Amino acid sequence: LGNPKSSIGRLSGPYNQEYIIGGVILKFYLIYFSLNFEKIFYLNRYLIFFLIITNLVFFSIIISGERSSFILFLILLISILIYFFLFKKKTFLTFFLSLIICLPLYIKNSSFIADRILDLNYDFIEYIQKKDEAHDNNIKLKVFNRGYFAHYFSSIEIFKNNILFGVGQRNFRYACEDIKDNKNTKDFLNKNYFIDKKNFLNNICTTHPHNIYMELLSETGLIGTSIFLILIIVLFRRILRSKRYYLIVPLLIIFFPLIPTGSFFNNFNSIFIYLIVSVIYFKSISKKFFSVHKSSQLSY
Repeated sequence: LGNPKSSIGRLSGPYNQEYIIGGVILKFYLIYFSLNFEKIFYLNRYLIFFLIITNLVFFSIIISGERSSFILFLILLISILIYFFLFKKKTFLTFFLSLIICLPLYIKNSSFIADRILDLNYDFIEYIQKKDEAHDNNIKLKVFNRGYFAHYFSSIEIFKNNILFGVGQRNFRYACEDIKDNKNTKDFLNKNYFIDKKNFLNNICTTHPHNIYMELLSETGLIGTSIFLILIIVLFRRILRSKRYYLIVPLLIIFFPLIPTGSFFNNFNSIFIYLIVSVIYFKSISKKFFSVHKSSQLSY
């Protein structure tokens, strides 16, 4: 859409310097998935449309270069395939065949995101031989020098100082400033020699911890986090009672704990979260709100 790629090749779509287009596409797809999944159990026009949308979304997420969205969508695809394999064999074959047909297109455009995910030098655990006088041939874990690790450390320190109620919504950005000179921070860096201190301190403070659960713990404490988890458990039980087990997948995707996320209290991000949860809640209601009688009158 005219916006240039980032320095590492990521696309922003209409969001200028914010590289969130892959996550936005994924969230819209979760809404579509929750509303339409029951219509595709059989070979019909809904299934054909679903296959086209799914493959277009997968391709779009791949070329966006967003690792988190790619991993989450891959989990979603695997879950769909397992569900169809267990309950709808013909639909499974059709869905699997559509992925195979589009596979060359995915492979051709996946080298960039594959490098970002699989290249140990860039993001995940990298083993580097480090030699110095105090430590000879020690192993250094680069994962501890990623910015996210500093965010998480900061959020845990904030939580330890504000266990019950946290520091308040959207106040992480202010509270994290005190963590830089915290005695625990200095002791942590002194004990863990393999951590790049300058990089760690530069990343210890940001607008939010980039993880929903870390954000809830640091900003709402045990009270707020417990309320959140109780609501998720209630929704999960409602899904089980409705026997619409496929709704577990979008619920898991939107609240997946092991992936960096946007801010839970950010308006743009929270709109998607609330909308997806609302759709899941609506679909998990087993009883009908109204019925149409032969007399064409609505009865509630």
